[in-house]
Amino acid sequence: MATKKRPELTVKLRNAHHLHSFSRTLKDLRPVLELREPSHVNVDLSGLTFIGPACLALMVATIRHGRDDGTIFSGTITYPESVAARTYLHRMDAFRVLFEKEPLEIEDGVERHEAGGLKECEHFASADGGRRVAKGLAKAIQEKVQTDAVTADSLDVCLIELTENVYFHANTSTGGFAAAQTFKNSQEIEIAIVDLGVGIAESLSANPQHAADAVDDISAINTAIRPLVTATPERNSGYGLALTRLLLELNDGRLIVWSGEGKVQLGEKSYEKKVDRLPGTLVALRLHTDRPFDIATAYERLNQALEDIEGPSDDDVRTLKKNETR
Repeated sequence: MATKKRPELTVKLRNAHHLHSFSRTLKDLRPVLELREPSHVNVDLSGLTFIGPACLALMVATIRHGRDDGTIFSGTITYPESVAARTYLHRMDAFRVLFEKEPLEIEDGVERHEAGGLKECEHFASADGGRRVAKGLAKAIQEKVQTDAVTADSLDVCLIELTENVYFHANTSTGGFAAAQTFKNSQEIEIAIVDLGVGIAESLSANPQHAADAVDDISAINTAIRPLVTATPERNSGYGLALTRLLLELNDGRLIVWSGEGKVQLGEKSYEKKVDRLPGTLVALRLHTDRPFDIATAYERLNQALEDIEGPSDDDVRTLKKNETR
């Protein structure tokens, strides 16, 4: 009896993929995301010249998700012809994350340098794993931006809550993927966390208190960014995205949340719009490394927002959050 031939698919990523061109990366990877049967998938990176943290995390998440759910039955990866791009992918540990359950020999002839100005791509599929990744991302920020003890603790809190959102809310066995990169020319650092789970709208709909505010993806994202909003109020405070937003606004940076067909950018050039559907969520932070965080003002604004919601309180968010990190 003849063996049934598997469907074959080739996707190509060419040229440079930056945060502002995330939609192009998503479009290029769409055929893999829409696979419904085991297929042979060829990922052609031969024309790739650069891929930033957000697009890299999406690429790695897409391939890992396909391998985990069986839609990528087999396949090949064609390395970039650009030595710089090939070296960068190895320095970002992209291939180790893709094949972390299998032995992998690094391609001979790839120039290696000490990692600098970046936080390698990492995968996490547990609460502890998310906390480890978050602390690594926070450390990468602290190495580039002036911080004090309160700011350092607050960054930990923000990023831990963002990674915990993946584990507790995304409902994906594949988990999440994170990476960071410093850009010297613009004096900025980009941090990205990607999952291919259910998305913010479906997650918030599980909480009756917020279900009415999650009627579409844009409203769901805007709701999630508000203080105290969480799909699991018994477990966390819901401060993470709100405080992250305030810190980035005061830094003249950007917070980008893309989930389902909604995209919201806050901070520099704020806007919201309907976009091509991402099955899951991207949270990307782009902040300036040449200016310190104004943590005091961020907490003043957060406390004011909490008073507007709950009324005056003797609790100080800084004390509360610092205690939670111990």
